[in-house]
Amino acid sequence: MISKNCIKHINSLELKKFRTLSGTFIAQGRKVVDELLRSRLKIKTVYALKSWIEKNSENFQDVEIQEVSPEEIKKLSDMQTPPEV
Repeated sequence: MISKNCIKHINSLELKKFRTLSGTFIAQGRKVVDELLRSRLKIKTVYALKSWIEKNSENFQDVEIQEVSPEEIKKLSDMQTPPEV
């Protein structure tokens, strides 16, 4: 379960002002997240559905993974069809 404050923070990152202040950004979708997991960038947290976590568990090294429900991922995403990660 993800907190309301966390959802608000993630949604605020849609605005450049808040991305600059926090020094973070959102990456959505399988391909983008897979590339980030292989990169040298520091990943703060990955929010994903259980199915994605089970398929990709070998890719996680020192990354916080938080399982979320489909309803929660809809709240986190600004896409019409939210991705699984």
